[in-house]
Amino acid sequence: MDVRPPQTYQKSHIKDAVNMYDMFSYLQEDSSPAGMLAMQKYFAKKLSSLGISGASNEHVVVYDQGERGLYPVSCRSSFILKYMGHPNVSVLKGGLNSFLETLSNSHQSISDWMEESATSKHKACEYVSQINETWMSNRGEIFDAIMNPHKKKVHIVDVRDKDEWIGASSATSVYGKDFCPRKGRLPNAKWIEWYEFLDKGNPKPKEEIDAIMRDKLGLKDKAEPVILYCLKGTRVSNVWLVLTHYGYTNVKNYFASWNEWSRDPSLPIDNTLLF
Repeated sequence: MDVRPPQTYQKSHIKDAVNMYDMFSYLQEDSSPAGMLAMQKYFAKKLSSLGISGASNEHVVVYDQGERGLYPVSCRSSFILKYMGHPNVSVLKGGLNSFLETLSNSHQSISDWMEESATSKHKACEYVSQINETWMSNRGEIFDAIMNPHKKKVHIVDVRDKDEWIGASSATSVYGKDFCPRKGRLPNAKWIEWYEFLDKGNPKPKEEIDAIMRDKLGLKDKAEPVILYCLKGTRVSNVWLVLTHYGYTNVKNYFASWNEWSRDPSLPIDNTLLF
């Protein structure tokens, strides 16, 4: 599955790959049950149109360009597919750039692996969803954790870039600093920039990740509840994959993230300009 923009996909992509840029472009602004159901139906319909069924013998490998050695869009796509219950999902390490470099270094013909615009050979089918709710957080859960911190200890982690954390920008440069109506952060959140979990795009060693979680959050047990948020669930998905890979068993992705929270003026934020 190629999750790059359609025009980029049309120029050149791995042979037989389907294109689903929606994995990146989809913005979730409502994490209520009705909003989540709408998201589930949206992706089930898209996956069905691409011939992806969710069958146990089906394997989806997701890739993006891999700019600067990073591939967060693939990670977001992987999280969505796992949330939708797909049993076999992988991310192409390093993205397309790394794949092409590997072909070149091994003296293989790129034309044997790549093709330009092509009609999909995959027949439409029905995607069978098996939603995994345990991985997804929502506005209500976040609000409860903020308003009742002594009821249940929940680590709320902001993984956004520094400008967003300090309140100078509401979003990444892709959307612009004023994309969201409010700037700031969730009350009581701790900041661990998503880059801290990575080394040249790949997960840092387990010992380093454990040290980050212990030193930055005071985490004593990998079963302690952790909720991650960013702007729209992309950078969070990167971190979520790292943490779950290393055995953290109670990590949730607030997928709607700041894109939802900032748009409801009744929800509390900390808008103190830091630094």
